[in-house]
Amino acid sequence: MKYLPNLFILCTTILITGCSLLKFQIETDVEPLPQKELNTRLAVRSFYNDFVNTVMTASDSIVKTSPDTDHQINAIRWKINSTAACSRAAFQSIPEASLVDTWVLCLQMEQLLQTDSMNRLLGEYTPVALRATQTLSQSIDKLAKNLNKQDHYKELIAFTQQYARKHPLTGLKFSRKSLVADLTEFLEIPDTAYVTTIGSGAEVMNDLTERIGIYNDQIKYQLEWQKDLLTIKWDRDSIDERFLARADSLSLMLDRLANVAEESPEILGSIAVRLRQELSPMIYDLNHQLSNSIGQISREREELQKYLDTQRAIITEDINQTGQQMIETATENLIKLIRKIIVYVILLIVVLFGIPFGLGFALGRIQLKKRSKE
Repeated sequence: MKYLPNLFILCTTILITGCSLLKFQIETDVEPLPQKELNTRLAVRSFYNDFVNTVMTASDSIVKTSPDTDHQINAIRWKINSTAACSRAAFQSIPEASLVDTWVLCLQMEQLLQTDSMNRLLGEYTPVALRATQTLSQSIDKLAKNLNKQDHYKELIAFTQQYARKHPLTGLKFSRKSLVADLTEFLEIPDTAYVTTIGSGAEVMNDLTERIGIYNDQIKYQLEWQKDLLTIKWDRDSIDERFLARADSLSLMLDRLANVAEESPEILGSIAVRLRQELSPMIYDLNHQLSNSIGQISREREELQKYLDTQRAIITEDINQTGQQMIETATENLIKLIRKIIVYVILLIVVLFGIPFGLGFALGRIQLKKRSKE
């Protein structure tokens, strides 16, 4: 009986140290992105930089080489809208969707540059843009092949080619819609099973930071390129040959008027009438040109404001969705953690009180039997 306290302490120590359930750890069920999806995300976003640089080089080449201001303006518009579309495609939350959407964009742009409408917009400089786009299509195709197994790569290339044919671009505005629903239907995957995780908290925050950063860079590019557009249009539209011809005529007439005023002041009245007739059309032309330029600047400002509003809405939506997903995930994990804590507390109570009580009860019965036999 005197060894009972020591036996109790020994048993309790063995049970507590040996029971894995009592190793209390705070764990979450947020799964990081699988390695393949993480590699896909990094590769596509790296390709986005190549896309922007390639398109910028081709567009700037056309602007510097072509003497036609219409070709210059259309090249800048191609650069503005294609890079904006690529940023929306490449920086999606679902890595495979961003890969496929960027791939489709390259194929759509390649088809667009082979149409007669683009030949009219860029003229003999269309092949410059087409070669750049074909290079991008080959690069994204090679990228997809390296990232996916052969069977899945064949499925993706079949979808991209089919989707690009069914949804061609119709102009330089690059109006596009999400293809995730079509992709899951083509792959025969339920929408709920296509996205298994949005990544760990660190990956989600890194993704959000990258998207906000790229949207800021895109806005900076847009402002710079819109300024180039306005400069070209101002140089083309603000002063024309008729205005310069009338200005030369007016200068010559003022010289003659000065000579006449010195020699024959009585003729000044008739000359003043002639001067008004000559000056009025020039003033009207100048006013018309200024009105057109101001109106063009106003239209460009409205387009830029629409783009900025669109980008702001995209960023806000991304932040709201990501924040909502993180809140839901954190809430679920907190509930699971509380349940685990309750289970651990119950097990701890059983170990600390139930087992010693059971041992004491068993030893008491043994002692009672011994005494009864004696």
